[in-house]
Amino acid sequence: MSDDKLWEDILKGIVIVISLILLLVGLLVALFFTAWVNLVIDNYVPIVIILMPAADSKPP
Repeated sequence: MSDDKLWEDILKGIVIVISLILLLVGLLVALFFTAWVNLVIDNYVPIVIILMPAADSKPP
């Protein structure tokens, strides 16, 4: 019985550790993705804004 309980505790600990690692990785990915999106927006949104009126005003 005690061996089963020990294994349960070990498995719970492993699950908790994996969950924390995944959480940290997720946060890092989110931060990196946010920074990348901001970079893309800073670089490409002005171009899009410049191109939009040209795309809207169709030649007759």
